[in-house]
Amino acid sequence: MAKDWTKVIICSAFLMVAVAWYISTFSTEVYRVVPQQFGGGLPEELRFEIKPESVTAMKEIRIDFVPNTAITKALRVIHETDDTFSVLVWYEFNRIEKESSTRLTSVTLSKRIMDGYIREFPGLDDALSHPRGQGAREKQSAL
Repeated sequence: MAKDWTKVIICSAFLMVAVAWYISTFSTEVYRVVPQQFGGGLPEELRFEIKPESVTAMKEIRIDFVPNTAITKALRVIHETDDTFSVLVWYEFNRIEKESSTRLTSVTLSKRIMDGYIREFPGLDDALSHPRGQGAREKQSAL
């Protein structure tokens, strides 16, 4: 009778270790590289086409643009609603005179100031440089 309980305890301990290893491996190796649209944790990156009358305001809040365009550089989207996008932006600020620092902060952008956006697929820079890799970007104009 005692031998049966020993087997159950050993099998249970092995099962718990195996489940813990699986969860740890999945969360550190798989989840972080799966795009959000497929249920993963990889942040989505978008380039926004800003309406001409809103470009100056966007530059004032330190949103970077592709030179000579109304298209932002790629921004990481952390949340989207029907009316807004929340994106991450690096801010440089002076805490003490002659000393500057950068801080990552979130900014909420209204979809009313946009003409559309271009979805960036992380890790596909090589595909974009390939002549047939134009499908690696997806333009959405209807917000």
